Amino acid sequence: MDGGLGLVLENDGNGNLVPMTARESGLVIPEDARSLAITDLNGDQRPDLVFGINDGQTITYLNQSKAETLVVPLSPSDLGMRVTLNGMTRELTGGGSYLAQSSPVLVFPKPSEKTTVEIRRPNGSIETVEVESDATILNLPR
Repeated sequence: MDGGLGLVLENDGNGNLVPMTARESGLVIPEDARSLAITDLNGDQRPDLVFGINDGQTITYLNQSKAETLVVPLSPSDLGMRVTLNGMTRELTGGGSYLAQSSPVLVFPKPSEKTTVEIRRPNGSIETVEVESDATILNLPR
């Protein structure tokens, strides 16, 4: 968090993270924020933000995007798993925020056509799974 407002870093497409102003991001946390968890609070398959506030009530931001998503539910035992779809890689991580833990779910933009997902498991094994264009949830093989 940055000076009580929050700080969003945007990828510029070249691997650099560029800070956005509060006006650009729409994210303003006027309290002493200590943690952030990302989870789907309302079941719409879009990640919502939950901020833990020092000596205060939590602050939530519900995702208002209309973008369709592909959700990959995992379990805490999958920590370290990487999933790559159309050049975008997501990794299930643990910790990283004070007294908060995000849901074990990876979220991608919904693919517009049938495609392949690469799964890199924590033990180093790699496998691929096909994803249909109308899929909204991808349950990975165990």
